[in-house]
Amino acid sequence: MLYHTISECGFENVDLIFALAVRPNITRSEFAAMMTYLLTVVERVAVDEGEARLGMFMFDTVVRALTVIELGEISTRQGLIDRIRGMEQIEPAGNASLLVGLTKLVEMFNNSHVSGGRDMDAVVIIDESTDLGGTDAMLATLNSLNVSLSVAAIGVSQSALQALTSEFPHIDMMPMLNFEVTARFGLTNMFKQPECGK
Repeated sequence: MLYHTISECGFENVDLIFALAVRPNITRSEFAAMMTYLLTVVERVAVDEGEARLGMFMFDTVVRALTVIELGEISTRQGLIDRIRGMEQIEPAGNASLLVGLTKLVEMFNNSHVSGGRDMDAVVIIDESTDLGGTDAMLATLNSLNVSLSVAAIGVSQSALQALTSEFPHIDMMPMLNFEVTARFGLTNMFKQPECGK
């Protein structure tokens, strides 16, 4: 579970990847809410201090290459902000597959060359149209890599979430109703605000 600060300290000593499922017929306001949320997080990542690395990508039936930011690819906060602001809305090829997103997460963490002691966290945002099938092997791999996985599930039924987590109770599952409201108020609940320790 993500327990990194969103205080003045920023996210420290962590590799943090966001994977966003993009559903068919996504609206402009929904896409804008995604980008606004990411920008809010970037403002709190200690990238400039070299204490955190942030990556992201969007996926549907495939990973959208133009949306991929590899861990460590951009080493400044302003660089991340500029990259995210420059992203354009994509037209999904079909319903997103969670397997596609998890597979990319495994690839990114395996390629990240983590130095000792750095936490590895991932946030996956899905909705009711996301295909949740065939994910057991990738979930097990992420667990073996000690990746802390949080899934923001928008409009996904409780039964579907229970099926997804029945074998993997370590997943932090966050049922939500609406992304635009959630992006403004709900997703900050992922993060605690411990003392800076300075």
